[in-house]
Amino acid sequence: MAGKPPLKEAIESTSLLIVAGKGGVGKSTISAAAAIAAAGLGRRTALVGLAHSRPATELLQALGEEAPIMAAISPKLRIFELRPEEILIEYLEDHGMASLGRRLISTGVVSVVSTAIPGIRELLVLAKLKQMERSGEFDSIILDAPASGHLLTFLSSPKGLADIANVGLLRSQADDVQALLTDPSRSKLVLVTLAEETPVSETSQTYAQVEDQGAIALGPVVVNALQAPIRLSPQARKALASLAERDDRADAYRFVAAKAHLQEENLAELRRRLPGCRMARVPFIFSTGLGVEELAGLAEHLLSEVSDDH
Repeated sequence: MAGKPPLKEAIESTSLLIVAGKGGVGKSTISAAAAIAAAGLGRRTALVGLAHSRPATELLQALGEEAPIMAAISPKLRIFELRPEEILIEYLEDHGMASLGRRLISTGVVSVVSTAIPGIRELLVLAKLKQMERSGEFDSIILDAPASGHLLTFLSSPKGLADIANVGLLRSQADDVQALLTDPSRSKLVLVTLAEETPVSETSQTYAQVEDQGAIALGPVVVNALQAPIRLSPQARKALASLAERDDRADAYRFVAAKAHLQEENLAELRRRLPGCRMARVPFIFSTGLGVEELAGLAEHLLSEVSDDH
C-alpha cells in the first residue's frame, strides 16, 4: 500500500531525525540529502555530525555555497560538529564557570571525566541536541549518528545513567533526553541499508533491538543504491541475443540484470523480516563523486518517493 513519502513525512512530523546504519551503506549521504530536503521545504535545519564521524557535515561544507542550489537553501541550513568535551566546557561557561572550564582543559580532567563515566559522552551529545531542539531555533535537526554497531549504546545511555543517578543534574539531563527520544512527535530513528544480505540482516536485527528497547520511535528504513531493472524492447532483446557470448555489452547487461534481481530478493527478505515497516527506495547514482547536483537530486527523490509498503 503506497502512502505519503515516508522521509518527507518524518521530516515534517518531528524535530530530530537520527540517521543510522551499518558502515558503508550511505548513511552520511542520506543524512546530507535529508538536510537539503528539509531546508528545501523551508525548514530551519541543522545537520549535525560527531567528532569521530564527520562525513555528512564535511560533505556539505566542502560543497560551499557557489552552486545555485546551495545558495538557495543555505539561509535555512546550518552545519554543526559536536565534541563531548566542548559541550561540557560550554555548559560550564554558560553557568558562570568559564575559569573552571579552562583549568579542566589545561589539566586534562575534561577528557578523564568524559571517558570515566560509561555513557556520559553519549549523554553530552544528546543533551546538546535536546538544547538545540528546545531553543526554537531549528525546525529540523538531522544527526548523522554512529554506525549501527554503536547505535544501541548511544541510544541507551540516558536510561543507563538515569538508573545510576537518583537525583541531581545528571539524572535530570538523562530524564529530559529520554523524554526527547521517546516522543515520536519530537524524534525518530531512520535506518539506512543496502539491499544486500549482510546489511539487510544487520538492519533487521538493529530495528528489532531498538523496537524492543523502546529507546526511540522508529521511522522509515531507507534502502539505498538500488539498481533499476533494465526494461528492454523486443528489438533490443533481439539485438542482445545476436551479440557474441563474451561481448562486453552482453556482459554488462547480464551483470546489471543479475544485480537488480538479487537486490529485489534481498528487499523482499527485508520486507518479510520487518512487515510493519515503511520503506523508501533510493536509486543508485552513476557518478564518480557526489556533488551538489547529485545530493539535490537525492533530496528531491526523498521528498517524492512513496512508501514501499506491501
